[in-house]
Amino acid sequence: MSETLSIQQKAQLIDKYRQQISSIKEYDLEARYKIGNIFNDIKDRKLYLGYGEHIRSFNDLLEEPEFSIDGKKGRRSTVYNMMGIAKKLELDELKRIGSYERSVRLLPYLKENKEKIIEEVEDLPREAFEDYLRKLRNLTPTDECSHTNKDEYKVIKCRDCGKILEMKKVS
Repeated sequence: MSETLSIQQKAQLIDKYRQQISSIKEYDLEARYKIGNIFNDIKDRKLYLGYGEHIRSFNDLLEEPEFSIDGKKGRRSTVYNMMGIAKKLELDELKRIGSYERSVRLLPYLKENKEKIIEEVEDLPREAFEDYLRKLRNLTPTDECSHTNKDEYKVIKCRDCGKILEMKKVS
């Protein structure tokens, strides 16, 4: 479905979006998701062309103070991350991942097996999440070893205090 908007219609719509963005005071998951969707629409429909003659590209628009994120203009990477999250995830999926920062770090891997990844990272503690990312990057997690030359040990450990009482190499 292709729609053609006049410059005046684009100007009205982009002004509405500008007001919505400026009304956001707290950048929680839902707000970032909403902002991502707004910027996706602005870019996809080239609404930025209705903002002013000096705006020739989407990136030009991001330099405008009225489209700053949290009062900081020129935060293109932040906007593009929000846009990527809004394109690749539904809001309920974003909430299951649990944080904006985790979602940004997972973006490159969400093309395939999105549901599996979301299910696996849901409720992971920080260190386990870091190890999960290492596995996605084909790196060895911090709690594993990639070497093949290993020795086995029999360990006798106190159940109360956790002190290792004896360690013997198994032949």
